[in-house]
Amino acid sequence: MSWTAIVSGLPSIQKLTYTVESPPQVSGDLVVYGLINAFGYYRYSSGNNITVTLSYQPHTLSSNGAIIAFAGGTPETIKYYDTSVALGSRHIVDTALPGEYASLSQYTIAFNDLTTTPERIRYFDIPRNQSSPAGAGPVGNMTFRSSPSNLGEPKCLRNKRGCRRL
Repeated sequence: MSWTAIVSGLPSIQKLTYTVESPPQVSGDLVVYGLINAFGYYRYSSGNNITVTLSYQPHTLSSNGAIIAFAGGTPETIKYYDTSVALGSRHIVDTALPGEYASLSQYTIAFNDLTTTPERIRYFDIPRNQSSPAGAGPVGNMTFRSSPSNLGEPKCLRNKRGCRRL
C-alpha cells in the first residue's frame, strides 16, 4: 500500500486547529479541507481538486459526500456548498442563520444557534430550505454542551419486521 498526496501546502496543524477549526473531513469519495479564507475539496472518482476562495474564514467544515457545510462571515452564519451540481452552477448558499459548529448528516445541518442564551442546537433541512426553532428538532429540546453531531438516521424504531421510521 502507498499513500497518494492529493494536496500540498495546507496550513500548519496549529492554523487548522485554531484558525480553520476543522481538520480534513472524508465522506464517501470526497475529502474537504480548510484553508486560510478558503476551503478545498478533492474527489477521488474524478481526480479533481478544487479550491473555493472566500472573503472570510470558514469554520468547522462538514460534509455528507456531496454538500459541504460550514460557518463563516461577519456576522457568522451557516452556509453550504453543493458539489453535486454542475461546476458553473455551484455557489455558496448563506442560510442567514446565525450559528457556529456546523455538522452535516444526509441533508440536515445541525449547528449552535448564536441567538439564544445559553446557545441551543438548531437544524436546517436543505431540501426543504427550512430551519427548526432554536432548541427544538427531531430529538426534542437540547442545550449546547459541546459541538453538535448529527449521527445519521436516529429516527427509527426497530421491531421484528425491521425499522419503522418515526
